[in-house]
Amino acid sequence: MAIRYRKNIYPNRRQFLSTVSAAGFAAGFGIPTGQQNTGDPLLFIDDAADLSLLQQIIRIRSYSGGGEEGKLAEFLAEQMKALGLETQLMEVEPGRYNAIGFLQGRGGSGGQSLMLNGHIDTNPIGIGWTVDPLAATTRDGFVFGIGASNMKATCASFYGAARALTRAKRRLNGDLLITYVVGELQQGIGTLKLIDEGVVADTFIVGEPTDLAVLTLHAATLTVEIDTFGVTRHLSKMEESISAIDLMVKVIARIKDIKFSGPNNPEYASVRRVNIGSMKAGLGHEYHDWRPGQVPDVATIKMSVRFGPEQSEETVLADLRQELEKLKHEEPRLQAEVRSIKPPGLVRRGLSPRAFQANKDAPIVKSVVANHTKIRKFAPEVTRAIYST
Repeated sequence: MAIRYRKNIYPNRRQFLSTVSAAGFAAGFGIPTGQQNTGDPLLFIDDAADLSLLQQIIRIRSYSGGGEEGKLAEFLAEQMKALGLETQLMEVEPGRYNAIGFLQGRGGSGGQSLMLNGHIDTNPIGIGWTVDPLAATTRDGFVFGIGASNMKATCASFYGAARALTRAKRRLNGDLLITYVVGELQQGIGTLKLIDEGVVADTFIVGEPTDLAVLTLHAATLTVEIDTFGVTRHLSKMEESISAIDLMVKVIARIKDIKFSGPNNPEYASVRRVNIGSMKAGLGHEYHDWRPGQVPDVATIKMSVRFGPEQSEETVLADLRQELEKLKHEEPRLQAEVRSIKPPGLVRRGLSPRAFQANKDAPIVKSVVANHTKIRKFAPEVTRAIYST
């Protein structure tokens, strides 16, 4: 199946621009009602310029795993500087930068700062593409390219919102921050760096692709590895062996059906899930695979677990270990180990992944819903995110 990252950027851009429109900020995030000093920023949307910017940033490859975001961060910083925003390149790791733009508000009564946060790293290019993933081809109102929806379309829309504000000469009560961050696919190392450096705001919007739904519940993600250990023999004496792969097949079947503990809340329960992303096996902890005539004595799977509020890394690991203990009653030969794998940024800060939930009655949520309704003529769905950002 062809893997196509595509997004109709027109409603996407207008959704986020509506957040910084006069009506949106009248809800408490910018210019108070009755003190607008210029025209409506919606009149300054530039579709052609926004599409052009999106195509340019798609064409700058920015894989997360290879730490390739530096060139794109520098490009976006220059673009924001050209708008008149105060800009900063914040080094997260060598050659990897967050690009930050700052539009100072008037400091008037009731104004709150708003951060528009988007990541510039992407997944690698997989097989099955029917177009060049780095060409940013347009067809039938869509733009195709690696990272187009996750989440370079949002990055372009944030910039388009700031451009409209500056062209409209709209001075907000609160400050506007645009933060283009690296390493979201590495559990948010770029955003963690922002927090470490004191770059925070009263409210924020993360522009992950949501099909324009408003997501107020955000799952936590935890990477977990499970090892199984067997006893190797040559296949001529395999009756004396215990295959680590055979044991792992049984483990996988149990893990795929696991029911994680947690509150009896349908919304919370809906984000609980697990995906086994990779497996390796062979001889020894180096997983030697050049001798297939030997029964493998080590197998390892790596999985991603999503969990909701009132769960934790500790409860997830406890659930997994309990499931393996149940399996061991059925398969006494089972020897297994479970461990979590956390990015250095979390370990260094002594943090663990956790779910996040915003109050659906919070002013920022009401503002986004109201402006989505105003611009698109219908109310958005308010729901939850199973992914983690």
